[in-house]
Amino acid sequence: MARAILLALLLLQEQAKPDPELEAKRTKIAATLEAIRGAKFDKTVPVRAGERKEYGTNALENAKLLYGDDLAVAGRALKSLGLISGRIRLDLAIPTLALAAKVQAFYRNGELVIVDRESPDDELLYKLALGLADQRFKVREGAAKLGTNFDAQMAWAAMQHGEADMCKQLMWAGKKTSDKMPDEHLKKLAAGADKWEREDSKWASAVAPRIFIRAGDFIWRRGGIYIETIRQQDGMEGVDKAWAAMPTTEQILHPEKRGKDLPAIVDTRTLEDAMAAGKWKRVYKTTLGELGTAILLETHLKDEIEKASPGWGGDTLCTFEDEAGKPLTVWATSWDSADDAAEFHAAIQRVSNAFATEKTTFNYALRRGTNVALVIGSTKAIEDALLDGLWKCTVKRGDKEEKFGKE
Repeated sequence: MARAILLALLLLQEQAKPDPELEAKRTKIAATLEAIRGAKFDKTVPVRAGERKEYGTNALENAKLLYGDDLAVAGRALKSLGLISGRIRLDLAIPTLALAAKVQAFYRNGELVIVDRESPDDELLYKLALGLADQRFKVREGAAKLGTNFDAQMAWAAMQHGEADMCKQLMWAGKKTSDKMPDEHLKKLAAGADKWEREDSKWASAVAPRIFIRAGDFIWRRGGIYIETIRQQDGMEGVDKAWAAMPTTEQILHPEKRGKDLPAIVDTRTLEDAMAAGKWKRVYKTTLGELGTAILLETHLKDEIEKASPGWGGDTLCTFEDEAGKPLTVWATSWDSADDAAEFHAAIQRVSNAFATEKTTFNYALRRGTNVALVIGSTKAIEDALLDGLWKCTVKRGDKEEKFGKE
């Protein structure tokens, strides 16, 4: 035991030893970043050499922020919607997918970890920009406070990665945040994002679940467009202020909606109470947002990239399990208009019809007014109570609150 402790202490001392080469590189890139961003680090970001396997651990930590600490339960919820296959385990798939990428460097827990000593300057600047945003806006603390909320977590991550992408784009252009980019810059970024989502990403999504592919790309590509849009409109003062106004993925996808299109809050407590009375335990709860809605439609309606997700107003997804562990998922969504709801209902009905069912369960999509619900895995025994609890749920838009079941 004493020998093992001594060995561990020696290893820690070895790891803590400064690496002059990496520290010099970090100092140089940090100074470049501060000049571009027009902001300084509160403290020096430690730098060290690391291994690829650490990046897998980092990806797993981020996944727990996004999906919740219990990845097994989150996985069952995603499987109930067909977002991942029955063979996939999130705790194994996510780090494996992360390690399949070419890892050069990453930012984790306040440190810059360099895997490849030949990492290019723009890659290191991007990773240090994540650290600068973390120091200035408490990104990691903010994510922990958001809880299990796919929409909020993805939007929050897009803010941080959007800042990093903005800084990298400016580095490539030889500019600072006080400088203007060409008028066509944003248009090119948006066109590139749209092309990737509609065309280039299809191959990657044939290899890995689309939710992993789209989510990983969204945070830097759409996040970068969002932050750059704010910078061009309101300068860096506007970017700094944007951190105080938590966006949704809808606003990240549509920067013109920033500060104008507040999300509807879908309160599912009456549904959860009704299910609990029927011996169904709520095991998972999240909000998918416009991004999650688009991913779900894109996953199942492969013939075309659906346009039924714009017009999203709000949603709450709940997965329940009975005493035998059988899942039942209810996704309550609210839309900006009756036309938006009708368009989404038509698309989600196609998704519902595509799901395989057991002889004792069934799926369906229902619409009332601007609200649409998808039910997967219902049974005759719980049906009446489920619908009664569902229609009594409430939707709050600003100061206005109404029943989910209002026609």
